[in-house]
Parts: sequence; structure tokens; C-alpha cells
Amino acid sequence: MIKRISGLKNLLQDNRGETIMEVVVSFLILSIMMVLFAQGLKYAGNARTYAIEECDAADKAIIALQKTINNVADPADEVTAQMISGENIETTVSGSTGSLVAHQYRVQQITGTDIRSYYYWVYEVKDNG
Repeated sequence: MIKRISGLKNLLQDNRGETIMEVVVSFLILSIMMVLFAQGLKYAGNARTYAIEECDAADKAIIALQKTINNVADPADEVTAQMISGENIETTVSGSTGSLVAHQYRVQQITGTDIRSYYYWVYEVKDNG
């Protein structure tokens, strides 16, 4: 027990500690790590925002394409029929009961100076009978 008390006494009387340089260097390293972490959070937030905007734009584009194909396009839609161009790619797979024809459509959304293009493949089934 006396050894423990004397060891504790020696520990409490020890005046060694960190120098001011060690504290400054530690603080500098901590500051650099915090800046890198903050930049990473900012980048992740921007990527999430961009992904949400891109998904919303793609959803609007496919809805406009579906309305155009079904001839129910509304002039009030953000994407109008003039921004949708279609190509009949004549990729036809024929079978005994019918054929499958592929059509490629390009939907463009123009917002200010930002132009987004989406390409969609639509497959049409044609009966031989």
C-alpha cells in the first residue's frame, strides 16, 4: 500500500507535460482533419441534391414521353412534344405470332442554359394476324 501511495505521490509531483509546440502541432492536425471532414460533407450534400434534381427531371421526361406517345400531351407540361424526337430504329424481332419493333426517343429539357437529354427505348408489339 505504501508503494502505491509513493508511486502516486511521484506521479503527482511530476511537472513534465506537453510543450507549446506539441499542442500547436496537435491543434493544426485537428484543424486540417476538421476542414477535410467539412468539405466531404459539403460534397456529399451537393451530390445528393444533384441526384434528386436529376431523378425529378428524368421522371418528368418519361411522363412527357408517355403522354406524347398516347396522344394526351398537355401544352402546359414543362416538356412539350417539340422537345421529343423519335427514331424508328427498325430493330424488329419477328416470331410466329407477331413482331417486336424498337423505337428510340430523345427527350430534351431546356431550363435556362441547362439542356438535359434523355434517351428512351420503347418496344412496340405488332401482331401478324
